[in-house]
Amino acid sequence: MVIFMSHKFLLFSFLFIFSFVISACDDDNTNTNNQSCEGEAPPASKTKGVCEGLVKICTTNADGEFIWSEPDYASITGYEATEESCDGLDNDCDGEIDEGLTSTYYRDNDGDGYGLTADATEACSI
Repeated sequence: MVIFMSHKFLLFSFLFIFSFVISACDDDNTNTNNQSCEGEAPPASKTKGVCEGLVKICTTNADGEFIWSEPDYASITGYEATEESCDGLDNDCDGEIDEGLTSTYYRDNDGDGYGLTADATEACSI
Protein backbone atom coordinates (compact mmCIF):
# COMPACT_ATOMS: atom_id res chain seq x y z
CA MET A 1 0.00 0.00 0.00
CA VAL A 2 2.85 2.42 0.78
CA ILE A 3 4.43 1.81 -2.63
CA PHE A 4 1.11 2.48 -4.34
CA MET A 5 0.70 5.76 -2.44
CA SER A 6 4.22 6.91 -3.34
CA HIS A 7 3.55 6.24 -7.04
CA LYS A 8 0.36 8.30 -6.79
CA PHE A 9 2.28 11.07 -5.10
CA LEU A 10 4.97 11.02 -7.79
CA LEU A 11 2.38 11.04 -10.55
CA PHE A 12 0.51 13.92 -8.91
CA SER A 13 3.77 15.87 -8.46
CA PHE A 14 4.73 15.31 -12.09
CA LEU A 15 1.32 16.42 -13.37
CA PHE A 16 1.34 19.51 -11.15
CA ILE A 17 4.79 20.59 -12.33
CA PHE A 18 3.97 19.79 -15.97
CA SER A 19 0.75 21.85 -15.86
CA PHE A 20 2.62 24.77 -14.25
CA VAL A 21 5.27 24.74 -17.00
CA ILE A 22 2.63 24.59 -19.73
CA SER A 23 0.58 27.42 -18.22
CA ALA A 24 3.66 29.68 -18.19
CA CYS A 25 3.50 29.86 -21.99
CA ASP A 26 1.02 31.64 -24.20
CA ASP A 27 -1.63 29.58 -25.93
CA ASP A 28 0.68 29.03 -28.90
CA ASN A 29 3.81 28.57 -26.72
CA THR A 30 5.76 31.26 -28.59
CA ASN A 31 6.13 34.13 -26.11
CA THR A 32 8.77 32.46 -23.95
CA ASN A 33 11.06 35.44 -23.35
CA ASN A 34 8.73 36.90 -20.67
CA GLN A 35 5.15 36.24 -19.69
CA SER A 36 4.26 39.74 -18.47
CA CYS A 37 3.94 41.68 -21.73
CA GLU A 38 0.87 41.48 -23.95
CA GLY A 39 0.94 39.40 -27.13
CA GLU A 40 3.86 38.34 -29.25
CA ALA A 41 7.18 40.12 -28.96
CA PRO A 42 7.45 42.65 -31.81
CA PRO A 43 10.55 42.76 -34.02
CA ALA A 44 13.53 44.66 -32.63
CA SER A 45 14.47 47.96 -34.28
CA LYS A 46 17.56 46.34 -35.80
CA THR A 47 16.71 43.15 -37.70
CA LYS A 48 19.25 43.05 -40.52
CA GLY A 49 22.61 41.33 -40.73
CA VAL A 50 23.74 39.61 -37.53
CA CYS A 51 20.56 40.93 -35.85
CA GLU A 52 18.23 39.04 -38.20
CA GLY A 53 15.22 37.61 -36.41
CA LEU A 54 15.66 39.56 -33.18
CA VAL A 55 12.58 40.51 -31.18
CA LYS A 56 12.08 42.97 -28.36
CA ILE A 57 12.24 41.77 -24.77
CA CYS A 58 9.78 42.40 -21.95
CA THR A 59 11.06 44.80 -19.28
CA THR A 60 9.57 47.19 -16.75
CA ASN A 61 9.74 50.96 -16.95
CA ALA A 62 10.28 53.36 -14.02
CA ASP A 63 6.58 53.07 -13.11
CA GLY A 64 6.78 49.29 -12.92
CA GLU A 65 4.74 48.83 -16.10
CA PHE A 66 5.71 46.00 -18.43
CA ILE A 67 6.91 47.25 -21.82
CA TRP A 68 8.61 45.84 -24.92
CA SER A 69 12.24 47.06 -25.06
CA GLU A 70 15.19 46.63 -27.39
CA PRO A 71 17.38 43.58 -26.78
CA ASP A 72 20.98 43.91 -25.62
CA TYR A 73 22.62 44.10 -29.03
CA ALA A 74 26.12 43.94 -27.49
CA SER A 75 25.40 40.35 -26.42
CA ILE A 76 24.81 39.21 -30.02
CA THR A 77 27.68 37.31 -31.58
CA GLY A 78 29.35 39.44 -34.24
CA TYR A 79 27.49 42.67 -33.36
CA GLU A 80 29.43 45.94 -33.61
CA ALA A 81 27.80 49.29 -32.78
CA THR A 82 29.99 50.80 -35.52
CA GLU A 83 31.13 48.57 -38.35
CA GLU A 84 34.77 47.72 -37.62
CA SER A 85 35.35 44.28 -39.12
CA CYS A 86 35.72 43.83 -42.83
CA ASP A 87 34.30 40.32 -42.81
CA GLY A 88 31.47 40.23 -45.35
CA LEU A 89 28.83 40.60 -42.62
CA ASP A 90 26.47 43.39 -41.64
CA ASN A 91 27.80 43.65 -38.07
CA ASP A 92 25.98 46.88 -37.16
CA CYS A 93 22.61 45.61 -38.42
CA ASP A 94 21.88 48.54 -40.75
CA GLY A 95 21.51 46.57 -43.98
CA GLU A 96 24.95 47.47 -45.36
CA ILE A 97 27.92 45.12 -45.39
CA ASP A 98 31.37 46.43 -44.39
CA GLU A 99 30.42 50.04 -45.19
CA GLY A 100 33.36 52.41 -45.01
CA LEU A 101 35.84 49.56 -44.70
CA THR A 102 36.32 48.51 -48.31
CA SER A 103 38.54 50.00 -50.97
CA THR A 104 38.09 50.14 -54.72
CA TYR A 105 40.57 48.04 -56.67
CA TYR A 106 41.06 48.32 -60.45
CA ARG A 107 42.30 45.43 -62.56
CA ASP A 108 45.32 46.31 -64.70
CA ASN A 109 44.68 44.01 -67.66
CA ASP A 110 47.43 45.40 -69.90
CA GLY A 111 50.15 45.79 -67.25
CA ASP A 112 50.65 49.52 -67.78
CA GLY A 113 50.21 50.33 -64.06
CA TYR A 114 46.72 51.78 -64.51
CA GLY A 115 43.47 49.98 -63.97
CA LEU A 116 40.25 50.44 -65.89
CA THR A 117 37.27 51.98 -64.11
CA ALA A 118 35.01 49.53 -65.91
CA ASP A 119 36.83 46.67 -64.17
CA ALA A 120 36.60 47.87 -60.54
CA THR A 121 36.01 45.75 -57.45
CA GLU A 122 35.05 46.80 -53.90
CA ALA A 123 36.83 44.62 -51.37
CA CYS A 124 38.52 44.62 -47.97
CA SER A 125 41.77 43.58 -49.62
CA ILE A 126 42.98 41.75 -52.69
